[in-house]
Amino acid sequence: YEQTINRLLDDFQAGFRISGTKHGYPGGVASSSYQISINDTAVELGDSNTSLVTPSFKNTLSSGDKSTLALAFFLAQLEHDPERVSKIVVFDDPFNSQDSFRKDHTVQKIKKCGESCLQVIVLSHDQIFLKRIWDRLAPQAADRKCLQLARIGMRNTTISEWDIEQATQAGTAHAVLAALAAGEQFGEALERAAGEAMVCE
Repeated sequence: YEQTINRLLDDFQAGFRISGTKHGYPGGVASSSYQISINDTAVELGDSNTSLVTPSFKNTLSSGDKSTLALAFFLAQLEHDPERVSKIVVFDDPFNSQDSFRKDHTVQKIKKCGESCLQVIVLSHDQIFLKRIWDRLAPQAADRKCLQLARIGMRNTTISEWDIEQATQAGTAHAVLAALAAGEQFGEALERAAGEAMVCE
């Protein structure tokens, strides 16, 4: 999957690639190893014994980069799955510490999955991110549904429909007020809040 992963990393403008992919079966268990290539410099994955001063996976990639790499691995595996048309795919908080550009590309990739898989379910606490997906799927309005999990008492949870439009309007209003409190002019505050909720093509 190395070429597919690197293509996806390029799509996300990750600034790094994987190289030197090797597959093995130590103890009869399938495994693979690879290097991270940053500015044409190979960085080993390292392990729990790798010193913190030695460049390795854990100290050269940011949280957002690690999240992007994990998503690229997952999407590459899905792309190569000949049975994906019959699969239900679940994305559980598919990004962490990603900038707006990468979030938008994550939305695009999720939408593409929805076109090639039986069903896609996205779980997230980030209402604005969910709204980006909701808006991107507007042409397929009949095929989208927003649900929420709500706690009942201490042990039970219920699933109910969620009005994402109403929920995110409150978030936009809060963003405008926060920008005004920070000293921005009303027009600038409104534009910033709209930009935060905007989906870029």
